[in-house]
Formats: sequence, structure tokens, C-alpha cells
Amino acid sequence: AAGRWALTIAAKSGEGQPTTLTRNVTVVYRGVNLVVEIKGGRAWLKVWVDGAVSKTTGSGGLVVNDGQTLTFSGTTSVEVRTGNAGATSFTLNGTSLGILGKGGSPETWLFQPPNPPKRTNRT
Repeated sequence: AAGRWALTIAAKSGEGQPTTLTRNVTVVYRGVNLVVEIKGGRAWLKVWVDGAVSKTTGSGGLVVNDGQTLTFSGTTSVEVRTGNAGATSFTLNGTSLGILGKGGSPETWLFQPPNPPKRTNRT
């Protein structure tokens, strides 16, 4: 996942002497990787990846059951229309955003890193 990480390696020499080495690394993710999880109900979803309707949901959308997870990857953006915003949880490029909307209400969200998620009027 994107972010700053400290990696520590522990090893023993041939004589059994322990040693550790820590390195700090920064991971930068280019693009959009969006995990959509349905929690606490069902939700109808329609998704656009880089402006085009996703083959996963199709132009008519898709009903997703409680506990199901779908993943969408794009170059610049992923936009999600959900019929139940209160049951739709998002993880963007490895960072959990949780539920962004209100239960039972339809909402559309645009994910276009590095910008924060933005609510849109697309239906």
C-alpha cells in the first residue's frame, strides 16, 4: 500500500549472532485501485473506470449482496454510483475510507487521487 513504511530485517550470522537492519521506504502508487465492500445490506452499484462504464457492473448496474467485495482499477479515476451509500465501504489505494454516505440513500462518488473523494451528480 502507498505510504511511509519502516522495514526491519532480522537475521543470524553463521556463528549464531543476531543482527537487525531497518530501512525506511516510501511507496507511491500511481493510478486508482478501489475496493468496494458492501456491509450491512445490499446495494445496487454502477461503476465508471477512467470515464467508461465498467464491464463488471455494466450499463444497467449490478446488485451486490452483503459481505461481497469488488475491486476496480484505473489509470486516472473510478466513479461509483451506489443505491445504498450507508452500506458501501471504500478502500482507496490501500487506505480504508469506510462508508462515505448515509444509509439507504443513493450517492455517486468520484475517486481521482491525489484528490480526496468527491460527491458527484452522475446517475
